[in-house]
Amino acid sequence: MGTATEILRHWGDRYQPQATPTCPASGGFSGAVVLRVETLSGPIAVRGWPGDTLPPTRLLGLHRLLAHIASSGVAQVAVPVVSRDGTTLVRDQGRWW
Repeated sequence: MGTATEILRHWGDRYQPQATPTCPASGGFSGAVVLRVETLSGPIAVRGWPGDTLPPTRLLGLHRLLAHIASSGVAQVAVPVVSRDGTTLVRDQGRWW
């Protein structure tokens, strides 16, 4: 896997790592990589799904569900951040981020 800086370039300067990313949890059953990254916007979690696990349409559906839950007033939901290209899902280094 490449560096978090390479991956997070898709989300702009506010989301560039300010410290070395850490792995707060081992990959789940999905084989995803999860990183905790300190950024200018505060701490974020970055999840990298293996490219062949779920189709991108399914992942985008999960992103919409999370956004809907958050808009309903649930504050403890990690809402995906829109990237520079206007989507919440980016393909990089063989994974969906």
